[in-house]
Amino acid sequence: DLYALDLFAALLGDGQSSPLWQELKEKRQFVNQIGCSSDTPGFGNGTFVFSANFDYEKLPDIEKAIKELVKEYQDKLFSKEELAKAKNKILAQRIIHSQEVSALASIIGNDLLNGYDPNFTARYLENIRTVTAEEVRSVAKKYFPLEQYALAVVRPLTQPATTQPATTQPVVTQPGAAQT
Repeated sequence: DLYALDLFAALLGDGQSSPLWQELKEKRQFVNQIGCSSDTPGFGNGTFVFSANFDYEKLPDIEKAIKELVKEYQDKLFSKEELAKAKNKILAQRIIHSQEVSALASIIGNDLLNGYDPNFTARYLENIRTVTAEEVRSVAKKYFPLEQYALAVVRPLTQPATTQPATTQPVVTQPGAAQT
């Protein structure tokens, strides 16, 4: 499912014309930046990550909007044009990245470190070309149960410094969690 997951990431969230960018940045103005990526090593489970830069207060709206988009593409197919554009983008990025000998050595080394063989990238490019819209929808259904996911938020624990003197008292950010 590696190839279909990579295409799903490219289709859903790679670039300013992607549904994630258009819906959450342009239309709803929830985020300053948003995208998603898929990483599947050859030796175990992978990750699919949505990343965004936003005001923390908008988190519930952002979560809901991402779930709505994922649900939309669990129910419908990306168009042939969208699929071709995403495939071409992935292929072009890989080909451009491998133009220099040192870059090619790095690709082969990374393929080996990630549990693949030295010819993985060549096979990867060929397999990306063969993924169908139905396969993309299938992985969207299989790997994205909308009620199961991990959420990590990186943000300051306190508001920006004020003119008041610093305190050594803990600042409680959540019930039962304290930071000093």
